Amino acid sequence: MICYLFTIHYIESVKKNPLKSLNYEEGMAVSDFMGLREEESVKEEHMTWRHGLSLAGLLVAIGALLVGCVTAGWSHDQIAAIFLPLRYILGF
Repeated sequence: MICYLFTIHYIESVKKNPLKSLNYEEGMAVSDFMGLREEESVKEEHMTWRHGLSLAGLLVAIGALLVGCVTAGWSHDQIAAIFLPLRYILGF
């Protein structure tokens, strides 16, 4: 948790002042050390129906896992039996 909070703090401080980045070297442009070249543009992704289906399948699998482990005492074999078919179904 401490590492997560430190990482979030670091990201926010670099967004405020890119010169505080660990990748910064004297004379560099911001695009050089922030990972974006001048000729590249940021591609914005949107959630598609396939992404939504994958997310819903994952949530159902996690719900089944929790119910099965708590009420039926499932072990590794039953847990794997949930995620293996999910992998094939969502991999289309």
